Amino acid sequence: MAIPTFEEPRKFNTYVDVRYFNTGIPSGIFETSKVIKPGLKELVAFNARKQQKMAKGDLSLNRPQFIIVHCSDSTWGTAREIRKWHLERGFNDIGYNYVILNGKLSTDFELPVLNGSIEVGRWWEIDGAHTIGYNDRSIGICAIAKDTWTSAQKLSLIQLCKTLIKQFDINPDNILGHCETDSGKKESKTCPNLDMNEIRKIIKEEL
Repeated sequence: MAIPTFEEPRKFNTYVDVRYFNTGIPSGIFETSKVIKPGLKELVAFNARKQQKMAKGDLSLNRPQFIIVHCSDSTWGTAREIRKWHLERGFNDIGYNYVILNGKLSTDFELPVLNGSIEVGRWWEIDGAHTIGYNDRSIGICAIAKDTWTSAQKLSLIQLCKTLIKQFDINPDNILGHCETDSGKKESKTCPNLDMNEIRKIIKEEL
């Protein structure tokens, strides 16, 4: 097996493609994901909100106030695969902004070196599609996990949240699991199947 090589996320203007992996095998898994730019409807809605805020003197421009943590409810996957699932459900792109891998890229292929790797998903300034009531004011992070996260995934989540907190000035108490949101409670969600109190505690201690 060829040793995998990694390339930095490729930038297309303000859009960032997910990191891709070139191992040569198996065919199809490591094809570069296509960047799906926001549709006209999404851009019009975003620009309308932007103009309204600017008219009121609000220059924050859709700044995320929350970080919502999810799990994929699957034992394998990638941002590319989730994008495919979401498109099949009628979404215009992957619903999450970031995906944390567990190293299992398909049902029959695992690359442990990627455990904890973070992939970039939807452009953060466009409304997400992951949590009802929060999609226009949050960053959505999804781990490839069902009932259990790996230690590497937890570490990556903590480091990513710390970065986002500093970038967007988010209150650490606003890091919520999907199950802690109003819509998640209404739907009896257990996602992300992670002790969010512990995660928030660690993040506060390390900031």
